[in-house]
Amino acid sequence: MGAALIGLLIVCGVATTGALLIAQGRVAHSYDVLHETSLVREDVQALRLRVGIFIVRGDRASRDDVTASIRSARARLASLRALVGSNQAQKPLLDQLAGAFEERVRSSTRLMSTADFSAAIESRARAMTEPAYQVVNARLMDSIDRMERAEELLLAERRSRQSGILLVLGITLGGLVFWAVAILARLRRAAHDLIGELSAAYRDTALSKAELEAFIDASPLGLFHLDEKGLPTYFNAEAIRMGELVTEGGSVADWLASVHPEDSDALNSAWHRLLRTNESLEEMFRLVRKDGSPVWVESHLAPVLVENRTTGFVGVCRDLSERKALEENLFAAKEAAQVTLESIGDAVIATDAEGVITFLNPRAAVLLETEAQRGVGMPVDELLQLVDEDGEASPTSLLRAIAENRTIDVIKPRRLVLSDGTRLDIEDVAAPIRNRQGTVIGGVLVLRDVSIAQAIAERMRHLAEYDVLTDLPNRLLFEDRARQALHAAIRHRARVGLLYIDLDGFKQVNDTHGHGAGDELLRQVAACLESTVRLTDTVCRIGGDEFVVLMPEVSDGEGAMNLAEKIVAAAQGRFSWHGEPLDVTFSVGAALYPDHATDVIALMRQADHALYRAKQSGRNRALMAPEAANSVSV
Repeated sequence: MGAALIGLLIVCGVATTGALLIAQGRVAHSYDVLHETSLVREDVQALRLRVGIFIVRGDRASRDDVTASIRSARARLASLRALVGSNQAQKPLLDQLAGAFEERVRSSTRLMSTADFSAAIESRARAMTEPAYQVVNARLMDSIDRMERAEELLLAERRSRQSGILLVLGITLGGLVFWAVAILARLRRAAHDLIGELSAAYRDTALSKAELEAFIDASPLGLFHLDEKGLPTYFNAEAIRMGELVTEGGSVADWLASVHPEDSDALNSAWHRLLRTNESLEEMFRLVRKDGSPVWVESHLAPVLVENRTTGFVGVCRDLSERKALEENLFAAKEAAQVTLESIGDAVIATDAEGVITFLNPRAAVLLETEAQRGVGMPVDELLQLVDEDGEASPTSLLRAIAENRTIDVIKPRRLVLSDGTRLDIEDVAAPIRNRQGTVIGGVLVLRDVSIAQAIAERMRHLAEYDVLTDLPNRLLFEDRARQALHAAIRHRARVGLLYIDLDGFKQVNDTHGHGAGDELLRQVAACLESTVRLTDTVCRIGGDEFVVLMPEVSDGEGAMNLAEKIVAAAQGRFSWHGEPLDVTFSVGAALYPDHATDVIALMRQADHALYRAKQSGRNRALMAPEAANSVSV
């Protein structure tokens, strides 16, 4: 009996132990399934985080991280499918979970379909907040939850069976208590280990959530979530900054109250249209700061739809104040530059780095006798025809300024040849145009028409060097030319002759006929002298009725006296006033360099002495200094 009982106990023990082991294996299997499901949940959350990182960064590393997360999650699903095996209760749920995951992968892939990973951040952020994307996420998480709940129910059922077996084992196998206790201890250790693993997984999930929130807070975009009534449930740091910048209120109504009056109607209509139609809101508007100054904001807001029901709204906003200020400053600077270029009196031409014209101001179009539109696109040296003082073609300084990367200021005026052959004196300054990196990308040429200034300068020079009445060189120009003639004579060992001429009877003409007759007489005398002397000689009026003739090419005193005699003879009966002859003759004194003097002043003094002697000798004659023998009287 005892042996039979022991045998029965042993058989029962073996049977119950086998049943217990089977139950324990199934419980452990359920824990493995739960653990693997938890890992799938972690991979899905990691995938969501890495997709968010890619949305903001848009780089290849972020895309590779997303791809790695997808591979990891698929491996987890394969492992989970191997654990579930032929469990008909769990297999449909697993199929739904796998389908929801693949749908989630496809939606993420669409967000990463652009070739330029760094572009279109805002468009991908908006796509991430679209209802369809949120529904896919919700469906995936719901599939995971159903999978876990089903396995937890199965686990509870298996643990219940396990408890029944233990109870039977305890009642029927009291002798095997120690063995049962050992088994329970082992099960407790396994459960403790599993709980530890689940706790670690929970901590990792919490860390991932914190990292995601930190990442979102670091975003330069304002991100926020509103419930179905428009009350906020989440703002990231940038959204809070913009909110505090405007108002301390927390609802959309408070934001709408802070909108600039000129933008409030349009934004309010867009908000109510969003509530009515569930269409995304995209608006640019101004908010009013507490100090009354405006801040430009661009906002995108989209509804979150769960089973065709709006559960809230997600939005992105961006502060555009700096960009708007830059746009205003750029427009003002451009407008000021345009007005300046159109109003200045100088011609301004801009070209690219090859010297092709890209801009002409109105003054340049007028100066070049062309329309600004026709000039654009032409090479600058083709439109501008410049010549130097010798009439030779002279390129503009612009290409040189571009090539040498420096300002070129041509001080000496050149001449611009117009289409009709007219030539204008111009001054030109050229400078290169550089980009932010200092690379030359073009040039600017400024042309100034100095024709009038040159004419005025020439006139002033003429007035300073020529006698106003007779238009003969005056004393200043005479002395300059005389010094040049003496220097040339020194180099060539030649002679220079000087004739000093005074009018006989000039005072009587003034007294008899007036100063008008005297002025006319002086003009006639100038014409007489210029027609008598050689081309190489210079006739000058040095004051009153005194004239001099500079002879830079004279061989000897005889040559000088021959010209002096011609001058005395030319005055005979030459002059008149209103048809009435004027009794005026010439007295001439002659001197030679270096025979009589070696400098201009001394040479004039010698000629003046000879002139004085000619007047003392009866006038109407010429004498050579210092001798009076070489004289002629007509």
